[in-house]
Amino acid sequence: MTRNSSSPTVGRRAFLRGAATLGIGLAALPALSSPVAAAGRTSYTIMSGTEHETDVFVVDSGRDGPTMMVVAGLHGDERAGYLAADTIAQWGVECGKLVVIPRSHVVAIEAGSRTYDGIDMNRVFPPLGGDCLHPLARAIWDEVVKHDPDYMFDLHSSRGIYKSGDGGVGQALFPTWTIPARYRGEKAVRALNDYYDLSGDIAFQMGNTLDADRHMLMHRVAGMLDRPGFICETTEKADLDDQIKWHLFAVEHVMNQIGLPRGALADGGGDTVSASEPSGTDDPAFTAMNVELDDVWQQYSLSGHDDTPVVIAKPLTIVGDDPCHPRLRRVTASDFECRIEEWANENDRHYEEHSGVFALEPGVHTLADGTKVESGTVTADTDKTVVRFDERFDYRPVVLTQAQTVSDSTPVVTRTRGPWTDGFEVYLQMEEAKTGEHHDPEQVGWIAIERGTGTIGDRPFEAGVEKGVRSSWHRIEFERTYDNPVFVAGVQSLNDPQPCGLRYRNLTSSSVDVFVEEEDSADTDRTHGEEDVGYLVIEG
Repeated sequence: MTRNSSSPTVGRRAFLRGAATLGIGLAALPALSSPVAAAGRTSYTIMSGTEHETDVFVVDSGRDGPTMMVVAGLHGDERAGYLAADTIAQWGVECGKLVVIPRSHVVAIEAGSRTYDGIDMNRVFPPLGGDCLHPLARAIWDEVVKHDPDYMFDLHSSRGIYKSGDGGVGQALFPTWTIPARYRGEKAVRALNDYYDLSGDIAFQMGNTLDADRHMLMHRVAGMLDRPGFICETTEKADLDDQIKWHLFAVEHVMNQIGLPRGALADGGGDTVSASEPSGTDDPAFTAMNVELDDVWQQYSLSGHDDTPVVIAKPLTIVGDDPCHPRLRRVTASDFECRIEEWANENDRHYEEHSGVFALEPGVHTLADGTKVESGTVTADTDKTVVRFDERFDYRPVVLTQAQTVSDSTPVVTRTRGPWTDGFEVYLQMEEAKTGEHHDPEQVGWIAIERGTGTIGDRPFEAGVEKGVRSSWHRIEFERTYDNPVFVAGVQSLNDPQPCGLRYRNLTSSSVDVFVEEEDSADTDRTHGEEDVGYLVIEG
């Protein structure tokens, strides 16, 4: 059964019309108002006084935005789902609302059993109408209708792996038929596999479409509400901690895609931390801005820095097509100089271009939202220089590098190899025609940041790695939208050793186009192999 939809959601009126068509009396529907009127976290109990009594958690930011609902624990022996949902219930959100039922089928969870009293609680939700076939299922469905989510997750685990031949469905994200569920799911799966370096059978896949043909919760969400949503299945062949992390990543990634970023929530009082206020003293001094560059040195001001920061000012736009890159010098706590530097075989005359700039205090930092960042400088030349992080990252970070000095006027870029969880390699690279020649050492600044979304100061950001970028235009889709995005990026691999840089165009609130630009001093072939591009997008 297939389904096409021209819009991602159906409004309350459309749902009520559909309910009437299906013969559901309006009096039988619960009130459509949320129990949460003010910003904060609340919880309440459904099925009170019965063995199925369980809690619903509602995190309401008090601001306009989408609603995400997460359900878990329909099968009591699938621990990863309800343990992940326990964590999600403690999240905050910067806008919109998050609704979580972490432990739906409590008696099955206590028994450690898929079913209880002969009932499989995820087989009692008729997909196209009528009452649910168990009182607990009816109570859960009442909550779904009450909160009217824009997106929804049902978290599960499986003994096996999807399409592996063992009969399992683990390591898969199953989307409802409603557009754009599959599209958003594909983005989440790609990011999850990349972030956790999952490959082979353990890599996540997109599962078949949930098309309202089975008596399951998410099939009913598809058939009666026509909402985008997912069943997320991990494999129990993996460690439980890993399964929980994968669930959390998938849910948060989709939340970010739909404009529902996580935010801090104060303990006890239930008040959310305003996203328009500084997020705490843990955040280091930084500058993020867009600048216009020319082929002559110009000075750019910095503010709020006590120490000399690491400055990353790249890539360039593509107004002029001669191969080029930004060059920095005289970096201080209050300002720096920058210009467009063409390779030595060009005439070093260039049109004005634009670039994003991100400057950060050196050191090891944990942002108020928990994101780990480390930055510093190292003396490097054309031979390999190894940089070791002071603190190991859990997963391979985004690493941005750039020369901060001009000890030698010969045009040069930095190339990195790795990065790994404990460090990376960096090289100075001159044009191909100067291969084997000497370049004086330069001070190279570097910033390493955990992949994902976060907030620094009062500004949302995301850090990511886009694989497979070549010498043709390649689009990067952001996980968030930005009013005034500052885009900073660089090649962070050495798959193709030919000297190169990065250029960009069409920077919008939600995406940017980039390509790897190879110089042509030794030959006219500017074709470059696939590289990894590390990038940072931050609100300007």
